Amino acid sequence: MNYFSFYKDGKALYCLFFTGFLLSFSSSIAGNTKRHFNPNFQQHQVQGIVSDGSSPLPGVTISLKGRSKTATITDYNGQYIIDASARDTLVVSFIGFKSAIIPIAGRSKIKITLQYDTTTLQEVRVNAGYYSVKESERTGSIARITSKDIDTQPVTNVLATMQGRMAGVNVTQTTGTPGGGFEIQIRGRNSIRTDANAPLYIIDGVPYASEAIGYAQTSTVFPTVTSPLNSIDPNTIESIEVLKDADATAIYGSRGANGVVLITTKKGKEGKTKFDFSASTGAGSVTRFMKLMNTQQYLDMRRQAFRNDGIDSYPAADYDINGTWDQNRYTDWQKELIGGTSVITELRGNVSGGSQYTQFLVSGSYYSQSTVFPGDFLYKKGNSHVNLNHQSADDKFRLVFSAGYTVQNNNQPAFDLTATSTTLAPNAPTLYDASGNLNWENGTWNNPLANQQAENKSTTKDLVANTVLSYEIVSNLTLKSNFGYTDLQHVESRTNPSTIYNPSFGITSANSTLYLNNSKRSSWIIEPQLNWKKEFGKGKLDILLGGTFQQRNASRLFQSGSGFAAGALSMAAGEYVSVSSQADIEQADLKREKTALQTAPEEELEELAAIYTQRGLSEELARAVAVQLTAHNALEAHARDELGINEITQANPFMAAFASAVSFTIGGLFPLLVAIFAPINQMVFYQYGCSILFLAFSGFLAARAGGSKIFTAVLRICIWGTFAMAASALVGYIFGVQTS
Repeated sequence: MNYFSFYKDGKALYCLFFTGFLLSFSSSIAGNTKRHFNPNFQQHQVQGIVSDGSSPLPGVTISLKGRSKTATITDYNGQYIIDASARDTLVVSFIGFKSAIIPIAGRSKIKITLQYDTTTLQEVRVNAGYYSVKESERTGSIARITSKDIDTQPVTNVLATMQGRMAGVNVTQTTGTPGGGFEIQIRGRNSIRTDANAPLYIIDGVPYASEAIGYAQTSTVFPTVTSPLNSIDPNTIESIEVLKDADATAIYGSRGANGVVLITTKKGKEGKTKFDFSASTGAGSVTRFMKLMNTQQYLDMRRQAFRNDGIDSYPAADYDINGTWDQNRYTDWQKELIGGTSVITELRGNVSGGSQYTQFLVSGSYYSQSTVFPGDFLYKKGNSHVNLNHQSADDKFRLVFSAGYTVQNNNQPAFDLTATSTTLAPNAPTLYDASGNLNWENGTWNNPLANQQAENKSTTKDLVANTVLSYEIVSNLTLKSNFGYTDLQHVESRTNPSTIYNPSFGITSANSTLYLNNSKRSSWIIEPQLNWKKEFGKGKLDILLGGTFQQRNASRLFQSGSGFAAGALSMAAGEYVSVSSQADIEQADLKREKTALQTAPEEELEELAAIYTQRGLSEELARAVAVQLTAHNALEAHARDELGINEITQANPFMAAFASAVSFTIGGLFPLLVAIFAPINQMVFYQYGCSILFLAFSGFLAARAGGSKIFTAVLRICIWGTFAMAASALVGYIFGVQTS
């Protein structure tokens, strides 16, 4: 018997009734299409014209928001046609105009008017040296990159930022060792000498000497001697322009024969005080090794070579094949010697901001990089950058101050193991013995790690400062002056202890050698300019009248020592000291050395001889070393006096009084000029009063350290005074005391 339940089995009946109800309306729905289709999703053509308000715009891109594949372009008359639904939105874009977003809202005809984008249309101005020019108006070949291209590159050398980014500029990295250099050629090679192809570098209007500061005997780890360009921190650069043709020589003369690289550093910007900090770390390794033979292939090649020469018995010195070394041992020397991982760490921080009249920027960075070689070798670099911009309320007076200071410390092995890693036999002995000491395998080979005891150390300190002062005397007539100063000090050494040699050779500490290189370089530049601009209808006349006063001093001292007692690798214990002093103007000769020997104080000789005697030298030898070092010191003093290199530290009362008088004059004259040419309510006596005190004090210090040359003292007063005014302006801004 079957039972029927309305609740359990009635579900099918319900479904049947509901289906019949729907079918009863099918004919009426089919006859009314308006109820069947939603007009919001129906596709229809939308057409119209795109213009700038006065004329049609051809080539405008029109797409649907959210459906980028559906797009069209206006024709020559600015007309367009596109399929869209009533709820779609048009996205209209064109170069030089602001993008427009327009809802269709059921319309079939839409007329679109685009607005000019003034920020996009502003032409880029290119730095051409003593002037700037619009990109569209320049006549020469100028390549340019900006901080947007530079900040994304994890590099430490300014030339690396230009690599592959400028047509006609060929930049080649000479080594992967940290602290190594680059070579640059602008439009080909002009000389067979590598150093004769270097361009002229200008940093914020200040010429920067690119001549090598290293020495062949102390820079052995690098293919080329040490370059000063590592001191330029890429993080502080706003833009780099390269003058490649007649522009370079027309502006800078023969100095620009190889091209000119113009570097502009970052400046402070108006706005709230902003703090930025970033930290990054990375790793580096050799990306690809050479494919070399294994032990079996290598020995087969060696045996075949002997057979080709008709030699049946292997010589006693051929340890790799005569059975002295293990014939089954295999070592991949590339992985052992240059297969390490270099750790890179970089920290950056800056604070910037300012008002409408005063802006500032203070930044700093730290960079360190280890090597892929065995051992604890490290390259470190720290950089600081300061910028201050100030202008008066009437926009007539302007001051721009920028300074950068960089310190580098580099400790690298004196020998590059790359070549060794590709020439060692694959069955050569292990690097260390069972006790963990260097393995010499009974004197049958030269352990490559022994060379790691020979070190190359260098310290570089570099300062680049620049100040630009300008004042608009009358309308269109501006008086401007650029002050620049650079100072570089480089100390480099290479040690070759006797322990790097095979002990079986019997080489003692007497064969240990030390090489030293001290390089100093400083320069200043003053460039007064008078600029007059006038527009005549559609024409413009720009006249620039100026001059350049520049001086550069450079000195370099090479020293070498050998024959060290008891393994003490110290210059003071040298048995033989050869000293050569080189300056840009060579006026030192043997006659001065003879004079220096005759005038050397006897007490000084006795003191030096006593020191060397206490360190283990014989009295005769100690006396000889003392005489030679004393002669060199006196000779250097004579040469510096003749060359005008002022590095005396004794105070000069006359120069101190003169410097103080000039300082008070400058410090008092500057506020007076501002008070005359500007309304009295714009004068801040606190701010410029500080500059007077700063100038007087700094002038006195400059005179004490500046030597007896009046012009040098005045120059240092100007430099210190400019820094004082910048510092006082910053103090005034911090405490809210500024022009209104």
